[in-house]
Amino acid sequence: MNLIDEQYIFKINLDSSPVKVEIDQDRYYIQIDNFYAHPHLVAELANTIPVSQSPRLCNGMPKNKFSGRSTTHYEFDHFTDVIASVIHSYYPRTRSTQSIRDSISTMCFMCQAICSKDLPATEPHIDTDQPGRFAATIGLTPDSDCAGGTSFYTLNPGAPNSQEYVTDSTDKWQLDTVAPMAWNRLILYPSAYWHSAYVKPEWYTNQDTLRITQQFFI
Repeated sequence: MNLIDEQYIFKINLDSSPVKVEIDQDRYYIQIDNFYAHPHLVAELANTIPVSQSPRLCNGMPKNKFSGRSTTHYEFDHFTDVIASVIHSYYPRTRSTQSIRDSISTMCFMCQAICSKDLPATEPHIDTDQPGRFAATIGLTPDSDCAGGTSFYTLNPGAPNSQEYVTDSTDKWQLDTVAPMAWNRLILYPSAYWHSAYVKPEWYTNQDTLRITQQFFI
């Protein structure tokens, strides 16, 4: 059995800089390029852990033949200072450092694989409407295969439900922006934003060209 050195595998590149990206006058997300110091090791680990299609573990994510999620417990305590600094700088007075530390202490290595062909009808979602909670996605898909990203929406109440996998605007959903996915790019945003994985059927079509991301929640 192999041992993992989390401090090395998941080492954060301290030379990377956060950038604030506006969605509209009230909403924005934070983008950090070159987030990991050793992203290839993180991606290699992600690709060695089989994904599950358990409804409980996938928690509503769109699934088809090759899509799923893996959840593995490793230690990420060294994330606290960096993530707390980002949240305090760009979303002040939303969370204490101790609260962020407590969330990170229970954080898993959660990876999601999506094959975009024949996805079921799925609408944008929020992770929680609890104030001060944040979601983050890190691209582990090679740049040569990257397309789309994380899309953010405005809900138009009263419109009928969509009968397809929602990407662009519909009667019910206004697409506001897409945060482009890139290799080793972290996107952090409040969990109360309506969002989805922006993918098209022709982009990630088989087991060799999946959309691979790491996700965590604070």
